[in-house]
Amino acid sequence: KATVSVLYWHAMSIVTLQVGQCGNQVGTAVFTQLAEAGAGEAYFRTGKRGRVARAVLLDMEAKVVEGAVDEARKGGLFEFTKVGLKKQEGSANNWAFGYQVQAMSCMEAILEEVQREVEHADSLNGFHLVHSIAGGTGSGVGSHLLEVLSDGFPGTPSLASSILPIQTGEITTQHQNCLLTLAHLQRYADGVVLIDNTN
Repeated sequence: KATVSVLYWHAMSIVTLQVGQCGNQVGTAVFTQLAEAGAGEAYFRTGKRGRVARAVLLDMEAKVVEGAVDEARKGGLFEFTKVGLKKQEGSANNWAFGYQVQAMSCMEAILEEVQREVEHADSLNGFHLVHSIAGGTGSGVGSHLLEVLSDGFPGTPSLASSILPIQTGEITTQHQNCLLTLAHLQRYADGVVLIDNTN
């Protein structure tokens, strides 16, 4: 289990975008540690049953989003909004398929979810993308989402926490996915934290 350093600011709201299986798993772990550390309004808002993470959960496989929602609920410290984007098929570990096909087919629905979360904030101070750059959804859909957010929310900073693949990973397209994603991160993200997944 990795230790997550908790940084948070008062009087600002950060909307986190958990994209792909890895993004949802890591994002859920981050929100758990934020809740345990007592992070406030920057990352959580008040819901009907307690604290709700300021997050949009995205994956092409329903079980990933549902798993993150269930894990948060079982922990009892916070919950995710039940609504998240999910389809029945994955992105086939292919950046181009995630970017061109999956993202294009559901970007309107994704932006509706992002807008809904932004409207809950008194002041939006940025987006935080949590994703892997090896698979198809985290890399391809994540890249497209960053591009669309930079156009739709000009001047709003974005930080990407990007999990690197292990060098001898099982995804044959991971190196191409990484290169294409890094090019988009360089162009559309205001900051990038590369996280080594070797350990």
